Amino acid sequence: TYCTGMKAAQLYLKGEFEKIVLTRSNISTGKSLGHFPGTIEEKMEPWVKPIMNVLSEALGSGRAECMQRAKQIEVQPIETIRGTSFNNSIIIVDEAQNLTIEEIKAVTTRIGDGTKLILMGDPAQSDLKNSDLIKFVDLCHQYRVPAPIVTFSIKDIVRSDIVANLVKMFAKAGI
Repeated sequence: TYCTGMKAAQLYLKGEFEKIVLTRSNISTGKSLGHFPGTIEEKMEPWVKPIMNVLSEALGSGRAECMQRAKQIEVQPIETIRGTSFNNSIIIVDEAQNLTIEEIKAVTTRIGDGTKLILMGDPAQSDLKNSDLIKFVDLCHQYRVPAPIVTFSIKDIVRSDIVANLVKMFAKAGI
């Protein structure tokens, strides 16, 4: 999330994209709090907060807020993405391991001219029984879709040393 958010901000500031679009699955990690009141942006705020924090750090909070008001940073729920085409945009799909293959299809077929789509997700952290993100990557390889796939490992963890140790522990324990 951090690397992608920083890179998206850099590319936007260089003028390579007109807009940053944020989306993600709104599947809860644990027990649900129920429905959130408010506008679509207010409902999605808890889900996109991690990537917005990174964009605010990279762009400055004032610029990020201005960009949101001007719809240069747009929050787009997965549920309403069909029928939309994004041109000259960078689309960031956070927590993509929680998308079904149908949702991945809905998102990936929104790519218009001059648009880059980034699916970010860790299948090991899926809140679904099976992550269709792996299926999507396998299909891209099988059908030779020219989509670069970047895979990180435990040694690439930048959050903190304790997180790296915890991830190793969970992996060794099969959790």
